[in-house]
Amino acid sequence: MWLLIRKETVQLVKRLNPRTLLCRVEHEVKEASVLNRDESQRGKITRSQFVEIYKAVATRSEIYFLMVQYANKDYLSCKDLQVFLETEQGLLGITMKICQSIIEQYEPSKEARELNHMTVDGFTNYLHSDENFLFDSTHRNVCQKMNQPFSNYFIATSFNTSLTEDQLKEPLNCKGYVEALRRNCRFIEVDVWEPIAGTDEKEPMVHNRRSTSKLTISTVLKIINEMAFQKTRYPLFVRLEIHLNVEWQMILVDMFLDTFGDKLYQPNNDPIDWTERRPTPKDFQMKIILIGEQIQGLENDISEVTVENEKFEAQSGEAIDSSSKSPKRMLFCRKLSDLMCPWAIPAVFKEAPLSTSDMPNKNCHLLLSSEHNCHKMIQNFPSELARIAKDHLMLFNTRCIAVIVNFFSIDSSNMNPQEFWNYGIQMQGKFSENGGCGYVLKPSIMREEIYTPGDIMPIPPQILYLRILSGQHLPRPRGSTAKGNSTDPYVVVEIFGCPTDCTEERTRTVKNDGANPAFDESFQFEITVPEMALIRFLVLDDDFIDDDFIGQYTIPFECLKNGYRHVPLLNNEGEVLENCTLFVHVAVTNRYGGGVMNNFRS
Repeated sequence: MWLLIRKETVQLVKRLNPRTLLCRVEHEVKEASVLNRDESQRGKITRSQFVEIYKAVATRSEIYFLMVQYANKDYLSCKDLQVFLETEQGLLGITMKICQSIIEQYEPSKEARELNHMTVDGFTNYLHSDENFLFDSTHRNVCQKMNQPFSNYFIATSFNTSLTEDQLKEPLNCKGYVEALRRNCRFIEVDVWEPIAGTDEKEPMVHNRRSTSKLTISTVLKIINEMAFQKTRYPLFVRLEIHLNVEWQMILVDMFLDTFGDKLYQPNNDPIDWTERRPTPKDFQMKIILIGEQIQGLENDISEVTVENEKFEAQSGEAIDSSSKSPKRMLFCRKLSDLMCPWAIPAVFKEAPLSTSDMPNKNCHLLLSSEHNCHKMIQNFPSELARIAKDHLMLFNTRCIAVIVNFFSIDSSNMNPQEFWNYGIQMQGKFSENGGCGYVLKPSIMREEIYTPGDIMPIPPQILYLRILSGQHLPRPRGSTAKGNSTDPYVVVEIFGCPTDCTEERTRTVKNDGANPAFDESFQFEITVPEMALIRFLVLDDDFIDDDFIGQYTIPFECLKNGYRHVPLLNNEGEVLENCTLFVHVAVTNRYGGGVMNNFRS
């Protein structure tokens, strides 16, 4: 007789379907084993019981009913699969050979494969594969033009890069730089200070004025050199804040040259006159570009420069009394100045220049403003701010704008960048697009016209139809052990983008089911500026103590795939939660001027 002990049963189920939830399998096995009336089989699992256990833990009803909808039977034929792929998934050119290949790859049953049939297990495997994740795989590679001026791109940016948690309590470590470069940030900051006299510090140190610990500059430079181009070829900007005397500056120059080698952009070795044409990401592939103060004129090897830093703005948003504060002056050596990028000279501005004569530096390309001041400009000078951020037609359109995070945000939390993106401000990230290379081309309306959020769009809006069907393996919120094993999940769908597009909807709560909660709710959203819109799926626990966060996933609207898709959920640190997904259906109208891309089945 075919019998399995509990442990063998659990192992076999997990081997057949690794996505099954271990605790649920163990519960089903335990329950079945104690129900055997035959004393000789007590504590063991029969063949028929195993089949029922497997169906209970591995068969998802929403996928089974979807299969029956297209096949009207317990399996999909090649023809059924072809109709599904073309009708729902929006795929073109699907042949019988392609369908046979899909069945061969995803169908676990040998008998079904030989008949070119796909069972519900194979269909589940296929729908859960990378081929059917929500993110359009064409955007996993660089798919945008990279020969546009830098100001035509949103640039992935890390401010206060050395900090990861509480600026006052958390000791500095390399994690900030490692994480920023791992996420392909293309603009990072390094604050360099002199070693303290009388200590064992032998080289310049990296730290923040308020931090309680330090990193050696050699450690930071080594990380930058090793990780700068691991995942992208496009240039990395390093904004330097120098707090060194001339002697230490000379040492720092040697460290840059020795560590970065040919990767370092050295303006004096550049034969191109960038006043004649505008630099692009393509021009500076595999280059590390330093940004900082520069000596004006050619006479002196050492000269005073004016240093402005928008970081030291009061938390209230009011600038420190200008009558008691004059710009800092410091000596700068020519060798260090010559390493700074001449077409990205930083300049701080506190309100929108209304004409070219108001620009803080006629030769600068990089304007720096605080988060607070940028909010003020959005409120008071929206058109002027949009004009500055635009890429051509006006003189000051040659500049990039960076928004500096409020220095007094002591938990090093991120600002919400969407409002700044809406005005074309480049140096904030939305960067899963375009292969995650760190550069995303701004919408054509921002590059070709002066666009202000709220302007009437020349094209009709696109309509997003979204159906939230179910969740899979949703964990309890972190720190929620006090309430036992129960989870009452619900899903919030948030649209971020231009003000007219911003909205949110939520599903009902599913009580006591984190394994496979069925939501089955449909929503409709109007998207007026698709290139700027982000869709966020947020999963929360309605029966929470303190922390209700389960997981989230945010995706640019332009990267959505139509049809039935799985959404991988991430934790607070952006790490993928194992086997934790949402199952959704997506349909969009007028994406390319046509009708409904996919049937929206409710």
